[in-house]
Amino acid sequence: MCLQIKDFIKACEELNVEMHHIKLHGALYNLAANDPEIAAIVLNVFAAVKADIKIYVPYQSVIAMLADDYFPIAYEAFIDRRYHSDLSLVSRSNDNAVITDLDQAWQQMSSIVNQGQLKSVEGDLVSIKADTFCLHGDEKNAVALIQHIRQCLCH
Repeated sequence: MCLQIKDFIKACEELNVEMHHIKLHGALYNLAANDPEIAAIVLNVFAAVKADIKIYVPYQSVIAMLADDYFPIAYEAFIDRRYHSDLSLVSRSNDNAVITDLDQAWQQMSSIVNQGQLKSVEGDLVSIKADTFCLHGDEKNAVALIQHIRQCLCH
């Protein structure tokens, strides 16, 4: 991971573009959100490569708490994923993990933005903050979903 980040920073410098943020992906994202040891390793790598840059983190996650004093952070929420009451993501091995209904995705995003909460799969209203949102481009209705979100935002 250290070499990847260094190579990316170098490429940004060569192209004269600013690296805006770092976001972990997939299993590492989920591990760092819940495991203090993994989160500390990740943050140490960021510090070692001098990546004093905004880190996208889940609200109330372990990595958010550890990073807050050392790195600028932005809370990230998912438009197209369902959450448990502890704000962990529902595993993709579950049929209900991904929100494919356009209106449900919009309702979740709108609720996070306007009320600072979402409804968990357990039926609880859970507080959450988001500075940025993720939508998975690998889902088959990703284009329709982003178009729907844009349309809702414009009206």
